[in-house]
Amino acid sequence: MKHIQNCRESWANHLASKFDASARLMAVSGKGVLHNAYGVLGPKMGDLYSRITDNSKAHSYQYQDGIIPDVMFYFIGSNDYSHPLGPDSPLFVNAYK
Repeated sequence: MKHIQNCRESWANHLASKFDASARLMAVSGKGVLHNAYGVLGPKMGDLYSRITDNSKAHSYQYQDGIIPDVMFYFIGSNDYSHPLGPDSPLFVNAYK
């Protein structure tokens, strides 16, 4: 499992290195849009995106740290497909919005 748990090997860091850019990675393990990964409890991404961590209060990440990115990528939704039920397409699209 170590080969899939190293954020330095993520697609985001590889992409940043191709453009000689710095990367800032914020990761939340197992969280989904409609379903979390199988066995992962708690809130989903719609409730977490404004927090610093899972356990932080809503809107604790204020985006006022002086960093103004040229581009931002969000890679969310893949955990929904690791759940045995898989996402229902219309419900997933609505939750993603």
